[in-house]
Amino acid sequence: MNRKKIKLFIIFVVTSLLALIFASPLYFIFVNSFKPELDANLNDILTETIKLPSVWTPKYIIEGYKTVNFTQAFFVSLLITVTSVSIIIIISAMAAWVLVRVKTKTSTVLFFFLIASMLIPFQSLMFPLVKFMSFLGFDNVGGLIFMYAGFGVSLSTFLFHGFIKGIPISLEEAGYLDGCNSIQLFILIILPLLKPIIITAAVLNVIWIWNDFLLPYLILQDIQTIPLAMQNLSKTYSIRWDLYMPVVLLSIIPVLAFYFFAQKHIIKGITAGANK
Repeated sequence: MNRKKIKLFIIFVVTSLLALIFASPLYFIFVNSFKPELDANLNDILTETIKLPSVWTPKYIIEGYKTVNFTQAFFVSLLITVTSVSIIIIISAMAAWVLVRVKTKTSTVLFFFLIASMLIPFQSLMFPLVKFMSFLGFDNVGGLIFMYAGFGVSLSTFLFHGFIKGIPISLEEAGYLDGCNSIQLFILIILPLLKPIIITAAVLNVIWIWNDFLLPYLILQDIQTIPLAMQNLSKTYSIRWDLYMPVVLLSIIPVLAFYFFAQKHIIKGITAGANK
């Protein structure tokens, strides 16, 4: 066995171990979501997490679904996530295109200010932001979407900026010669070329917004996203682990489905932006 084969074998072993480590939480959640009543007690879940259930049953999945009113929480989370991510993608793509093509000192300064905003920790803005939004009457779903859009634009613009640098400007010049205005040029020529980085940015923002607990907890009053609804399973000194695991399983299924659907574009989008 030559050195190249040994190196490939080591890489395979290491990556396989890492894959097992990162996939293990999914296994624990899945297994403990189907344990029957005799198995789904506190001791088994905390001390024998890896143990397979004696009988596979969806009882606790159904009970957890009803306990947290999962249908309502799901559609609230879906509305917030889809709307926020759509706004982030549209604004970031247009802003990055202009910042790349309009090469002035102003555009450079704006870009660096945009990137610098990613360094500001949310905790330093949390209480002033919540008080200000409440004062304006935006402590609702609309205000939450507005804040997610504001926080998400900087990173997404950075990703789009790197990707657009690799698009030949000759394509845009040809579009102008064919009679396109700026809006038509962006929609008909630029936007289709951005598909890999659009999906990459969408996945990153969907995972963040869908799973976020703190911002909805501070803003929303009468309705709940899925992370907030899961609080119903928590008491002062205990957590209903027998129901908590199934609800976690239900909450991650949409994100996992979206990720597996889009995964082939994710690495392509990130590496294309980095290389170019």
